[in-house]
Amino acid sequence: RATPHPAAGSSEGGAGDAAGSGGASSEARGPLAVKLPDVSEVVLAPLVEQLLRAEDWDTLTVKLILRKLEEQLAVGAELPVGWIQPHKQSVKRLVALSMADIRVERKEEEEGQAPR
Repeated sequence: RATPHPAAGSSEGGAGDAAGSGGASSEARGPLAVKLPDVSEVVLAPLVEQLLRAEDWDTLTVKLILRKLEEQLAVGAELPVGWIQPHKQSVKRLVALSMADIRVERKEEEEGQAPR
């Protein structure tokens, strides 16, 4: 009989646990294993939105967003370059959602300011 994953019923689990590949296997990697920051969508969504509001969309790419998120989330930690890569699909989805929300918001602002 299969036993449920310890974090299955936990509200603290999430994407951060998946990034670490679980507790025992992380330790099995040896002394180079590091604790990765929380990269759940709850953490990523406001950071992605902040980047989209601050940067020019013509020059902003998912690769650049990943690099900036990696830098922001790794402050004070010595993490290998590319540690956020397993979360690329999640970041791409958040970028698309945030861009759609910002477009709607900007359109509503334009319509509200347009003379009638």
